[in-house]
Amino acid sequence: MKTNRYTHAAKAVLCEASQLVAQHEQQIVHPAHILQALLAMSDNVVRFLLKERNVDLSSLKEKLTRMIKGYPKVSGEGAQYMSPTTTTLLSKAATVAANIKQEAIAPAHLLIGLLQTSDKAAQLLQAYGMEATKALTMLGGLAAVHEGTPQKSTEALAKYTIDLNEKAKKGKIDPIIGRHDEIRQVIKVLSRRTKNNPVL
Repeated sequence: MKTNRYTHAAKAVLCEASQLVAQHEQQIVHPAHILQALLAMSDNVVRFLLKERNVDLSSLKEKLTRMIKGYPKVSGEGAQYMSPTTTTLLSKAATVAANIKQEAIAPAHLLIGLLQTSDKAAQLLQAYGMEATKALTMLGGLAAVHEGTPQKSTEALAKYTIDLNEKAKKGKIDPIIGRHDEIRQVIKVLSRRTKNNPVL
């Protein structure tokens, strides 16, 4: 599988799906594993699409877990491989991305690709009111929020800027000396109930 066709988020989903297969002592990567990996992501367009359709995520996760536990287990460490429906899912996700002129396959495309298969995971989503055409319409409506643009923005930010929050967490920022007045002024501005400007 050519992973360079996928966004970082989509690669993380596929990696998580593979880990789920290993955790359950299974060998075949099913669409259900990919769906569970998509739901495990804390903040992405997939969760937004599901919430827009009023999908009960806790109920969906519970049924999905039962489905995954029902897949056969294997003894020993065999090589993982994808089920035919997973291969179809990835193919359809690539088609979805190409049709809406996205350069890379994102998590939302994986969800829509899954919905276009005949897999049990797709049937489970459809039981909650999710359909490929509706999901695609909603994705198209997210002009500034769809997976392609933020991914590109994030990559550009990572390449050309420094994440000061990350550096601060790791203790790599030098202590501020002789700026007590400025620090108090920043705290005062950010603490206002109104007219507090977080961009200083």
